[in-house]
Amino acid sequence: MPGSANHHDGPNEPASSTEQTPGAFGIAEAARPPSGSAGAPASEEVRKVLTLDDIADHFWPLPLVGQHRSDMAFHGTRWAHLLSHVDSLVARTPDPSSARLLDIGVSLQTDLLKGNYPGRVDTLDIDTSEIEPAAGEQAHLFDLNDLFYEERWLAIGPYDVIVMCEVIEHLYTGADQVLRGLRSWMAPGGFLFIQTPNAVALHKRIEMMSGRNPYMDLTTTTRASPPHFREYTIDELAAAGRRAGLDVHDTDARNYFTGRRTGTALYNQLCERLPPGFRAGLSITFQRPA
Repeated sequence: MPGSANHHDGPNEPASSTEQTPGAFGIAEAARPPSGSAGAPASEEVRKVLTLDDIADHFWPLPLVGQHRSDMAFHGTRWAHLLSHVDSLVARTPDPSSARLLDIGVSLQTDLLKGNYPGRVDTLDIDTSEIEPAAGEQAHLFDLNDLFYEERWLAIGPYDVIVMCEVIEHLYTGADQVLRGLRSWMAPGGFLFIQTPNAVALHKRIEMMSGRNPYMDLTTTTRASPPHFREYTIDELAAAGRRAGLDVHDTDARNYFTGRRTGTALYNQLCERLPPGFRAGLSITFQRPA
């Protein structure tokens, strides 16, 4: 789906795992600890999940199965970067304790965000969500490609922080029009945080120099889980945001896609010694002018 984090965006594919009968998000429901057991008691304030260790502690009582187990190994480092950065953006909103968030593309990161900001995280996805909205939350169904047509834009928000990670590359509608539509859902002074694969990461340059197309095969396209139609560089995204009426708040490039294949650590170390434009993952934060 546009918004699924199940695609392989780095140089190493996530390891496969044995399928089991899953509950929501592929988590074996029978393994969930009873309320008040493993983890913080229900009566205590929930501690925010912000680091890779926090993520491991959050999911350890809930055995992940199938694709979600692979996602944990492949995207865990990216989620930690996402969660800590989003928390810093929430802290910059006029009232952090009541800030409203929109997570575009339901995935395991949605579960983490909802835990950090209970009752304040709406979702938007192209397909029916596996996670039920809590009291005060909404789950929107919408194909972001329809942002091409301004008359189809949803009348939602305004949101203090919008999170759209590993989504924009799955859209065939151009970034300018997508960002214009998202701007209409942002509160004045609000933030839009995007993560996406780098179109010119080192491993893609090497594949292209070897005569191979480094981008996804479109023959396996499905509506609910499309491949990457268009990847971007950080400069392309920044320019598109400015044309959409957004200010660039910050940018970052990291090798936060991890995996279990031999050579991953070496590849990441090599990229750290090269200019940021060679790294596999991009993050950019936009702010709507107040």
